[in-house]
Amino acid sequence: MSGYILPLALWLLVTLAIITIAIWLSKRLGLILLEVLHALLVVTANITVYKTFTLAGLIFTGGDLTYNSAYSLLDVVHRRGGYERASRIIWITLAANIAVALFLWTVSLIPRGPGDFLGEAFDTLFRMDLRIVASSMLSFLVSSRVDVWVARRVGIEKRFFRAFLLSNLASAVIDSVLFNTFAFAGVLPLLPLIAGQFAIKMLVTLSNFIFIIYARWLDARVSPEP
Repeated sequence: MSGYILPLALWLLVTLAIITIAIWLSKRLGLILLEVLHALLVVTANITVYKTFTLAGLIFTGGDLTYNSAYSLLDVVHRRGGYERASRIIWITLAANIAVALFLWTVSLIPRGPGDFLGEAFDTLFRMDLRIVASSMLSFLVSSRVDVWVARRVGIEKRFFRAFLLSNLASAVIDSVLFNTFAFAGVLPLLPLIAGQFAIKMLVTLSNFIFIIYARWLDARVSPEP
């Protein structure tokens, strides 16, 4: 277990730093910066989902580390830009993920040249399993729509912290159940996989309170750029 502490702590610090800086810059450059970062986080999660590790008897994927940061960032966009803008970013991010998957897949079909010692690893990683890709896209779309719906129902403009926590809780449950059921049923044990992913997503959500508190403080000082 000790071998996981340093890399996980490093990941947490890097992710929180990048998102916090982006939230600060978005006051000057506009919400488009957070929209781009949201798409980048989800693309990263869909690539790193192929890396799995076991901790305390639970199974995790690399994508679990990033997904809920994307949902948390979506809440910041929702509060600043409104429900319609938050809904739009979901479709933009979905389109970006489909485009990246197609780019990587087509490149993986190109025959390897002599001396291409990394080509096999590239092809293995990016000649993606259609089942996993489809499961990822479906779970992202459904859980993200639920996230913005819950946040809107709670009243994210006035109850930011409560909306953030409840919307992330709902999206974490739905994403963990949908993705793992469709992607890994019959391949990996579902219960420890779902439990592990939900647990780490909620831990990430709690750590995200750092930039959520910062975003609220910043919004109270300066009006957001369009």
